[in-house]
Amino acid sequence: MAPEPASTTFDGIAYRWSNYDTPLWTRANSAAQRWNGAGEGATQYVSLTTDGAWAELIRAEELTTVAEVRLVRLPMWGLRLRELHLADYSTFAKAEEAGFPADALVDDDHARCRAEA
Repeated sequence: MAPEPASTTFDGIAYRWSNYDTPLWTRANSAAQRWNGAGEGATQYVSLTTDGAWAELIRAEELTTVAEVRLVRLPMWGLRLRELHLADYSTFAKAEEAGFPADALVDDDHARCRAEA
């Protein structure tokens, strides 16, 4: 059995882009992402910075030019979050210490992350 990941807490502001009427998912995500399969439940993806949230939008929507990014008209949501006992995979070393292969965190194949989730 793999060791439990180190635990951390978060108490602060996190950011995500979303439609004006759906700041958070209330139904299952329709698309598979790194930590969820399609239809597996409402998985929220947030970033600790607005730049990180925009980078995720650009990646998820496969925007490749500045002109494409300029067409985006989605609000950036700031969420006040207080979460306890989060698995801490914030560094490759912490993931490895918990028995989770660090390369899975950046692998284009998300299967290992989904299994971990």
